[in-house]
Amino acid sequence: MTVLLEAPALVAPGTVGVWDAGVVPCGFPQPSAQEFRERIRLDDILIADHEATFLMRCRGSSMSDDGIEDGDVVIVDRAMDPQVGDDIVAVVDGEFTLKRLARRDGRTVLAAMNPEHPDVAVSEFSETSVFGVVTYVIKRKSRRVRAG
Repeated sequence: MTVLLEAPALVAPGTVGVWDAGVVPCGFPQPSAQEFRERIRLDDILIADHEATFLMRCRGSSMSDDGIEDGDVVIVDRAMDPQVGDDIVAVVDGEFTLKRLARRDGRTVLAAMNPEHPDVAVSEFSETSVFGVVTYVIKRKSRRVRAG
C-alpha cells in the first residue's frame, strides 16, 4: 500500500512547550547536569511559518526505507519550494500522497522509498500538484504512549 495521508491540520502557534534538558549523547554516557535550562516551545524549533505549516498522519509503507512509517506524523511546509530529493506531499488526481521528488530519464517522478511499491510517474494527463515539503517526521517510540 502506498503512503496515504489523512487531511492536513494547521499548526497553531505556541501549542507545545517542553523543558530544555540540553544535549543527550547517543554514545558514551556523560554526567548529568540534573537541571533544566529553560522552557522552550517545539514550534520555535520545528516550524518556520505557522500559516503555511500543517501536520499530517501517514498511512502505508511506501516510504519505510526513508524512515517514514505507518502512523508517523509529518510536518509539511507549504511555503518551501520543492526540490529534487525532497520528500513532498503531492496531490495526484485529488488524492494526497507522500513521495520523494525525483528525476529519472529526464522525467519528474514521485519515488517510493520501498522497493515493494511503484513510483508514480508525473504525466501531462494527470492532475498533480505539490501540497508542501516534508520538514520533520514525528514518531511514537514508547508503546505506552496513547496514539493521537
